[in-house]
Amino acid sequence: MSKYLVFAVDGADRLTLLCPPTEENPHELKQIALSFIQAPKLAKRQATGELGQDEPCAFEAMEAIRSACLGKPVIFEEDFVIEPLQRTSGRLTLPSGQDASEFLLSQGYARIRGVFAANAADKVRSLSIVSTGDTDALLQKLQAVEGDVKVRIERALSASTLVITLPAPFNVQATLALAGIVAPLAKDGDVQAEAASEGKFHVERFLLHRTVSVRFTGVDHFFNLVGSVVSPKGSFQAELLSKGFVTINGATLHLAEPFAASLREAESEAQKQKAGVWKNYAEGRLEVTTGAPTNASSSLVPAGGAGAAANQEVAIEGDREFPALVLQVLTSDTLILKNLNNGALVKGSLAGVRVSKNVTRDHDGKTPETRVTYKDYAWEAKELLRTQFVGKRVSVIVDYARVIPETKEVRPMMTCIEDVSRTNLAATLLDSGYATFFLGRNDYCSQAELLQSSELGARHRGLGLHSSKAAPETKVVELSRLGESKGKYYLSFLQRGMVQGRPPVLRGIVDAVVGGGSLRVYIPKEHFQIPFKIAGVTAPQGAVNPGDVADPLSAESKEFTMTQLMQREVEIQVDTADRAGNFIGNVALVGAAKTFAVTLVEAGLAVVSNADRLPYIHQLRDAEAAAKSKALGIWSQTGAVPQRFARQEAALAAASPDQISLSSDASWTPVTIVDVADANTVYAQANTVEAREARGAIQEALQIAAAGSAYTPKKKNELVCAYYRDDKSWNRAKVIATFADEGVAEVLFIDFGTKQEVRLKDLRPIPKEDTVLQSTPPQALTIKLACIKSRGPNAEYADTAYDLIFEYAGESAELVAKSVYSTAADKYYILSTSEKAKSLNEHVLEEGVAVLDKHTKSSVPAVFERMRVAQEVARKAHKRLWKFGDADEDSEDERY
Repeated sequence: MSKYLVFAVDGADRLTLLCPPTEENPHELKQIALSFIQAPKLAKRQATGELGQDEPCAFEAMEAIRSACLGKPVIFEEDFVIEPLQRTSGRLTLPSGQDASEFLLSQGYARIRGVFAANAADKVRSLSIVSTGDTDALLQKLQAVEGDVKVRIERALSASTLVITLPAPFNVQATLALAGIVAPLAKDGDVQAEAASEGKFHVERFLLHRTVSVRFTGVDHFFNLVGSVVSPKGSFQAELLSKGFVTINGATLHLAEPFAASLREAESEAQKQKAGVWKNYAEGRLEVTTGAPTNASSSLVPAGGAGAAANQEVAIEGDREFPALVLQVLTSDTLILKNLNNGALVKGSLAGVRVSKNVTRDHDGKTPETRVTYKDYAWEAKELLRTQFVGKRVSVIVDYARVIPETKEVRPMMTCIEDVSRTNLAATLLDSGYATFFLGRNDYCSQAELLQSSELGARHRGLGLHSSKAAPETKVVELSRLGESKGKYYLSFLQRGMVQGRPPVLRGIVDAVVGGGSLRVYIPKEHFQIPFKIAGVTAPQGAVNPGDVADPLSAESKEFTMTQLMQREVEIQVDTADRAGNFIGNVALVGAAKTFAVTLVEAGLAVVSNADRLPYIHQLRDAEAAAKSKALGIWSQTGAVPQRFARQEAALAAASPDQISLSSDASWTPVTIVDVADANTVYAQANTVEAREARGAIQEALQIAAAGSAYTPKKKNELVCAYYRDDKSWNRAKVIATFADEGVAEVLFIDFGTKQEVRLKDLRPIPKEDTVLQSTPPQALTIKLACIKSRGPNAEYADTAYDLIFEYAGESAELVAKSVYSTAADKYYILSTSEKAKSLNEHVLEEGVAVLDKHTKSSVPAVFERMRVAQEVARKAHKRLWKFGDADEDSEDERY
């Protein structure tokens, strides 16, 4: 019989207890089940990913036991162990002194077999999971609730991400990202791993299975709800920050109002206390200066090393001192910097330190896997610089230059000082014991005293290389040129745990930027590095092979991606793999408000491609439209779309002329119907001020042209002035064919879409100098009705369709049109009398004179469903085309 604390209530008869702390395991948990009784079970996730129903009274039973003991001390007496469940069965004494099993039995919530509450059937709770497309709508409903919303915390995915259950009337489970904070990316054995574990335990200890108040403020780019757990004392995020379990997330900090100021104060306090992730925080530790040393004869500077004169044999090109941005940590002591004075990229090494080069690469030449082993703290040193300084601004002093024997590269040896904390990067390595102080006979370092002092401190504390313990090894598998079969094999690892058809969100680190849309990402969870392409975009590409011509702005696109993503912690979702074994999916900085693909397109450094099925397609389209309107990047006069994109588009158009591209314009345009070709095609004129002015100018010019002499066209497609007999007016026309023997020509009246035979004596030439008639675009818009199959002007009920369309349009024939999608040949619209009225598309389907085009279902599912409902009206009533049953000869059944 022992005393415990109730940590979690997994069900009415299954609990998790927190054991008394020990030195070996201060957070040991014990899974238990109550002996001799059976309580109803909560809903389990089904194979489809949805939640089923609770057993009767399951929620009420769990709530009864939760309110009686969660977070309180209890006494547990063990009876036996249930091996399959890895739980200990026994008897639990509640804080009130009552036996938990007897308590449940007295409430009618359990029995030896089954549940015997009289109204058990009425107490069945049904939960659903919020789909990605419904998160915004759910947020609006939650924000309409007066005051904060009471929710139950079901699970802590991390210290900053929770699974919650929203009570009636919502009855849904959703993921909540706590506003303004982000949990550290845990890696085995480091400070971040410890803080991540402690933070998650803290959340579970005080929030798990409890009902808390949440203030919902937004939705993140992974369609998770964003909000704050609040109480009269403030926000729970501030408590996590004050203990160093999490850090500020600037991307969602604005969603944490009115607590943003208190969150910053809490993080500042954790930094001062060196709590959690701030255990090695360096503020105030190093007082460094820039410029030449004040004592060039110091004993810490090797003989011959007083100043740059000792290295005059190697010329230093470029600035000797400059501000820079740290873009990449190549090795433990070598960085890629962006010179902020001129934008140039600089590769340099830290002066005064020697780090481990004990990195082995094992590749047999037969497989696509390269196994890389980092020894003697080579990995830890690189990660220390990456996590603390990538993306930070530094002041750089080039102390001297060194020729690298293997490559003959002249490399600057630098002192780098982070601008905010004034931390010397080399000193940070030495302080942690990941490097040793070293200067050659002719080397010089402007901060030599500081570096030697840092090494002495690490030696005294026995850290890293100075420890008596064996140095750790880190192994990483680099994947390249996988091919199709290997790509599918590794894809299965990256897609484990898919939710509602979407891949899981994986934390990763961008190890390399190959191009604007091509990366190499290290996945700590799987311990391998993968080739990764950003889904939904095509970025300009550099020259790959000799003789290739690089796309315009390929270098700018790559540099932009490097600045934004290089060696940053990201979240990815892997959708698929291509034939070469490159993984394709979504990537975003941890905590960013939008996916990086949108950021790249907004900057005009990529085009949208193959994105129609992505959940953020509309954001991509909006971003591309904005970049085009501002003439940014590839949309500027000096830019051009990537060659690969142009080739893909041409190939798609040639191979599939009916390939659908969604329209980015959601506006309605007033039009006037002027002619009808068939049930799928009408001709209309735009009814805008600009269009009416253009048609007026055309008519004035036609009166002049009509005064000329009769004319016989010289070639096909020639533009002429032709007399239209039906309304006795002169109009522009394009010649389709000329029959000189018969004295007629077949023409298309381009301003209202009608074809007609016209006598040659009723044709007039249009002078080349007449810019109005020659250059004004045709005023007849060819409008294809969206989601309706083309059947031609001679199809059954074509005449009926003609009458029905004009009848729908009314005497004025004025409608509004909205573009929905386009193919290589045509644009497809919805036509209606008003934005909210039943559309012409639906009208012709309901009347049975048109047939639904099933091939549009996957591209425009919402519009397709409206049209399907309209067609069902005609099909069930056996109207016209449906009088004998199935009118669609291409369909085998009626399932869509």
